[in-house]
Amino acid sequence: ASLGQSYLQARRGLERWLAERCEAELEHVSRAVLQSFDTRVEATRRRAVFQNGDRARSYNRQLRSRLTREYCAFLSAANDASSPKRERFVAAQREYEALVGAFVAQCEGGPLAWSAFGMLQESLRLEQAAALQQLFRDEIRAGEGGALPDLSPRATSAAALVALLEEGARRGGARLPAAAVPTWLVALSREEQGLAGGAGANHNQGGGGPAA
Repeated sequence: ASLGQSYLQARRGLERWLAERCEAELEHVSRAVLQSFDTRVEATRRRAVFQNGDRARSYNRQLRSRLTREYCAFLSAANDASSPKRERFVAAQREYEALVGAFVAQCEGGPLAWSAFGMLQESLRLEQAAALQQLFRDEIRAGEGGALPDLSPRATSAAALVALLEEGARRGGARLPAAAVPTWLVALSREEQGLAGGAGANHNQGGGGPAA
C-alpha cells in the first residue's frame, strides 16, 4: 500500500514537472518519460512482491518445523503420563487443533501459507498416528484395533479449516478465537465455495434429461 501511494505521488510530481517544461509538440517525450517511469515502478513492485513472498515461505517453513517439534514434545509427555489412555489421546487431538490455530495465527503471506499448512497437517497426523500406536499397542496386539479412536481430521479446504478453527474455539481448545480467523482465509473459503457453486450450476445446466 505504501509503495502504491509513493508511486502515485511521484508520478503526479513528474507529470507536473513535464507539463511545465515540455511544449505541446514535445508531448511524445512526456509520454515516453512517463512510460519509462511506470515500467521501472512495475519492476520494483514485482521484485518486492517476490522478495516478500520468499520471506513468507521461509518463515512458514520454520514455523511448521517449530510447531511439529512442539507436538512431538507434547506427545512424548502424554505417553509418560498416568491418566487413562483415551484421555491422553483426546488431549493430543486438542493439542493438534491448538497447533493448527497457532499456525494460522502466526503464518505470513496469507494464501502463500496454504502449502506449508498442508505439510504441517501431514507432519502432525503422522506423529499422532505413531502416538496412537504407542498408547494402544496392547489393544492392537490383541486384535482390538477396531475400537481405537480416530486421528484428527485433515482440513483439505479453506472452508474445512475455518470450521475446524471455529469448533476448536467453541470448545476452548484452539489458540485462535473464531472471531480472529484471518480475512484471507475467510476470503479463500468463500472463493472455493463460489467455484464449487459455479461448477454445480454448470453441471445442472448441461445435465438435462432425455428429450420427450
